Amino acid sequence: VSGTHLVDPQPARMVLVGDLIYFIESSLGSSPIVYTLWKLDPLSNTKTKVKTFTENYSVDFYLFSIDGALYLVHDQVDTLSLWKSNDAISDLSLVKTIPGQRSSDGSAFRSVIGDGRGNIYFTIRDYYTNIYALWRSDGTESGTILLKNDQHDLPKWSTANGLLLFSDREAAHGEELWT
Repeated sequence: VSGTHLVDPQPARMVLVGDLIYFIESSLGSSPIVYTLWKLDPLSNTKTKVKTFTENYSVDFYLFSIDGALYLVHDQVDTLSLWKSNDAISDLSLVKTIPGQRSSDGSAFRSVIGDGRGNIYFTIRDYYTNIYALWRSDGTESGTILLKNDQHDLPKWSTANGLLLFSDREAAHGEELWT
């Protein structure tokens, strides 16, 4: 999907990127659990293994396509790993590992939006404080930065002309618009 795209924060195990379908298969019920990311080309009817993750426990994966790139969030117990496809979309590269606290009610990863200019914005909820952290990534480790670490609610957000617009509530001023 080109341009601005809001992704549902539920674990997603399949996504369309251009003409290719990416999906996660798992070996739940075995130990360790093996999660495999596959690429399916429906035109040539070929299925190619992209990446394998091995875990001792069940974890969440989020696949999404923004501006023609494949992104994957690997949500583990105490970290989130952000991965991005390379130009050939044949492999994934680790962008950054970010501390995050999963909880019994689900993932620390909450939402993501693209700005149409190659940046993604995403939120991570800290289980202990129930505070949301707002991050931006350009798909590189040095370009993946914490923007705001005191969101009290999941942001209401949009993008316009490459700018992120979101609301946040502060005790002194109530809900305000931020850029």
